[in-house]
Amino acid sequence: MLSPPIARKSLLVTPPRMSKVERRQLFEAQVKAADQMAAEYQRQQQQMQQEQYEQVLHVLNLPSSEHSLLKEKILFFPFVTKAKRSIVR
Repeated sequence: MLSPPIARKSLLVTPPRMSKVERRQLFEAQVKAADQMAAEYQRQQQQMQQEQYEQVLHVLNLPSSEHSLLKEKILFFPFVTKAKRSIVR
């Protein structure tokens, strides 16, 4: 004869239930952190692009009258690989 099923207790510790206000606060904090990380990433990308632009200007030693034209071309082709950067330095 089969014995009745025994309810097993979970070994995982479950956190206490959060209230609606707590869940909303947690969500807002997560969104704010994600926004800050995205803004920091954008700032780093802009800084890296500016540094690459300055390196190209330094290597080419162009007069300042041609800087804006070159900057437009660099912004159109913003990728510079690590290998290319090491050659520029």
